[in-house]
Amino acid sequence: MLNKSQDCILLVCDMDGTLLNSHNLITQDVNKGLALGYLTKYLGMSPSKVVAMGDNPNDREMLEIAGLGIAVANAHADLKKMATFCSGYNDQHAVAEVVEWLESGYLQRVLRGEEI
Repeated sequence: MLNKSQDCILLVCDMDGTLLNSHNLITQDVNKGLALGYLTKYLGMSPSKVVAMGDNPNDREMLEIAGLGIAVANAHADLKKMATFCSGYNDQHAVAEVVEWLESGYLQRVLRGEEI
């Protein structure tokens, strides 16, 4: 279970559930991973303390820079392949599921290779 004495964990989520109807207009040298890098630097924290969740290919860089990159069950196949973990569907409490994993220590045990 997380408590105040532990290092801060930042949970960043970007899931709109509109995989086929989503459009982002940004320049080639800007992405969510770069933005997350700036945010963690501004907050004075390591990107390794970030849990990022996404569903679209435009979330790839964000999941790569985060300590844990999680794709939701209905994410694009390419994002699911590169994610550290996959959670439930975005419209079925996926964020709550990941928060429970963090609070219970489940993710930490899995990353240490402990039997679950």
